[in-house]
Amino acid sequence: MTSFRHLDLSYNNFKSSIPEWLYHFSSLQVLSLSANELQGDISSAIFNISTLNELDLSWNDLEGKLPRAVGQLCNLRSIVLSSVRLNQDISHNFEILSGCSSHRFESLTFASCQLWSTY
Repeated sequence: MTSFRHLDLSYNNFKSSIPEWLYHFSSLQVLSLSANELQGDISSAIFNISTLNELDLSWNDLEGKLPRAVGQLCNLRSIVLSSVRLNQDISHNFEILSGCSSHRFESLTFASCQLWSTY
């Protein structure tokens, strides 16, 4: 079961924090958990899945800062966090995402995340 590469669990009713059992999918490349009413902070443990290429956590009740661990996912090409209440300076996100020199981001979506800029 841990050999899945693509897992789409969008539009379900988890209504909790990001389920910990997801962290055991060691070959996962694409993970979509959009529109699940997930709650709480974005757990840094989700970014321990080093094979992730695409991550979609949009349209949930998640909040808090983007964890620094995301900057270590060098394979990550796409992050969708639309409507996640990050409530922070956007420069913080770009600082974190520059943590890996081999990043080849194709898409960063932070729509409706309550971001601001002090510059």
